[in-house]
Amino acid sequence: SGFSPYGQEVLKRMSVDADFLKSYLKTQGRLYMFPVAVALEFYAQMPNVQFVGTKEQWKKLGYSISQEQDGIKFVDSKANTYNLYEISQLENVKQPPTSWQVTSQNMDFVKNELCKMYSITPDDKTSVLSLVLKNDAVNSDVFDCKKAMNVPEEKENIFFRNYANALALVCAGRLEINNVLSYNVNIDTDYFKELNENEKFLFLSYVKKTAFACLENLKSIVAEYNKQRRINNEI
Repeated sequence: SGFSPYGQEVLKRMSVDADFLKSYLKTQGRLYMFPVAVALEFYAQMPNVQFVGTKEQWKKLGYSISQEQDGIKFVDSKANTYNLYEISQLENVKQPPTSWQVTSQNMDFVKNELCKMYSITPDDKTSVLSLVLKNDAVNSDVFDCKKAMNVPEEKENIFFRNYANALALVCAGRLEINNVLSYNVNIDTDYFKELNENEKFLFLSYVKKTAFACLENLKSIVAEYNKQRRINNEI
């Protein structure tokens, strides 16, 4: 199935608690580099999770794991087992790791680049989130997911609406990291009530796949901004 008993409990609760579902999806956004199974596991045990990595990854960044801390085990698709640790499990953390983000400094650059990419006239009222969601992956992935889940014609509208809202919440979760931005996206549990745990997992896996494409594109734009800024500082 791809998820543990902890993850199964998270999947079950999504059907009855819209705030819980919304909170989980934003957590999945913060962990968008990881599979859905990892997000489920961490949300079940550490719902306020922010940054996650293996002991080796944290060591490369100059951090060390508190000796008494146990990592959360994750087995990947190749049957490799990893222990993953959240930043709260590290010793003497004075500040979180440097991570890409949209800020007031790079906001205009990011919005202009996204507008050029999607041939949209820049508008002060247009949010970064709405532009991020115009990625080409959205249309292809949502139809792939509909096919994989055998969504009947009479359920297509609620499926598409929930996919769009879930995707927006996942991306918003990453954009809100370090409390730089804030987005209010609503989602209801009506669609999730009709799904079993395996179907929810499949749905979330497709949403994660789409969010990864959207956010990696945004990440590359932020990297270009940082590159140009460094060049300008050297002139």
